[in-house]
Amino acid sequence: MVYQKKPQQYTLYKKGRAKEYAAIKDLKEEGFNLCQRSPGSRGPVDVWAVNTKEKKILLVQVKSSLPQSAINKIMLDSGLLNGDFKVEFEVWQKDYIGKEFERTRLEGDLLEKFKLSESERLEFDRIKKKKAKRLEKRKAKKEKILAEQREKDWELQQKKYKRKQARELKLEKQREEELRLEFEKEKEKKLKPLKIEEERIINLPIFQIHNEPGNLYLPLETSNSVLIGMKEDLLRKIKWDIDSLEGSKFYPKESYIDAV
Repeated sequence: MVYQKKPQQYTLYKKGRAKEYAAIKDLKEEGFNLCQRSPGSRGPVDVWAVNTKEKKILLVQVKSSLPQSAINKIMLDSGLLNGDFKVEFEVWQKDYIGKEFERTRLEGDLLEKFKLSESERLEFDRIKKKKAKRLEKRKAKKEKILAEQREKDWELQQKKYKRKQARELKLEKQREEELRLEFEKEKEKKLKPLKIEEERIINLPIFQIHNEPGNLYLPLETSNSVLIGMKEDLLRKIKWDIDSLEGSKFYPKESYIDAV
């Protein structure tokens, strides 16, 4: 088996990583409770550390021994990283690619709760749950009242609609009754002359049949049996007209029939 020497780049990376871990160890001993290295970083920061008690953040670039001039150049190039910064912590959530991140910040109730001790936080949660339950009951009561009000409004609307239908049906019946009376009057008006004509023909002597319309050219020597038959024909015709008129009935409109 031929031994192959590892690439020089891997050796340098391994050495640099060891130095970064050594720096993290020293930072934790100095009181920085949050330390993290940036693996493979080619930027100005290799290790960052946070001291939450003193509210201090330290950004570190780990190097091998360098001349002071090189160190000074690094400090000048990264000089903007020194100073007072406003630091905020957020939690970013995302379900799938394409959707925007949902960001949560330390504000509102979370900020108020953060300022409390552990026992005070438990009391804070208890009061908040009690308040939420009270609001939920109030909301349910309000929804119940609204539902009952909607039910009452619906019943009132139905009553109004039924009353309106009853009024319209009553007016429709009145109009139909007026039309029926008018129909009966018109029928009586037409029946009166027919009955008078029937009475006249009944009392008409046989010899005057010649004077009836249509019989003016009837021969004078027409026998009595023929004249009697002609009189009966006249009576039958007038009687048929009377029966047809008396048998006629008043039919209401379909809307009235359906309503009944």
